[in-house]
Amino acid sequence: MRYRDCSEFLSQQPKDTLIASVAEEVNNLPSFAARSILVGREYAYPYHTRYYAQIRQRTIDLIQAQYSPELTQVQRFIQKYGVDFFLLDPGAFTPAYVAEHEWMSQFQPTTATALTQLQQGKVPALAKLVDRCKALETKGLILVNAGCISSAKV
Repeated sequence: MRYRDCSEFLSQQPKDTLIASVAEEVNNLPSFAARSILVGREYAYPYHTRYYAQIRQRTIDLIQAQYSPELTQVQRFIQKYGVDFFLLDPGAFTPAYVAEHEWMSQFQPTTATALTQLQQGKVPALAKLVDRCKALETKGLILVNAGCISSAKV
């Protein structure tokens, strides 16, 4: 249960806390932490076209923000959706993670762009702020405070 400590921490946060993540563990947070997530694979089944269009757009926006080398893009994403935390796998900023991420591979060409940027050595803005803005690190998960990212300077 690598999400246990994270769930406990998040359950102590305000009820309207919103978590953004492409990590598989995000799917467990609504049940175990009783907190909302922006999007999760388990909630992204295309039952209705308008519902899925919204989920798809959120996911594309999340991937773009998480892997953008531009801090302003991450900050705009946080403001647009009201995100409070990013939940990250430790290897989230490696080309292998992106290339092998089954769910992200469904969102092309966004994921391909993120992979290309990583392969070219472009460091995502979020990656540069993980240490400074880390709220919690557990066995296999990192929770990053979006408020800290929002107040970071370019």
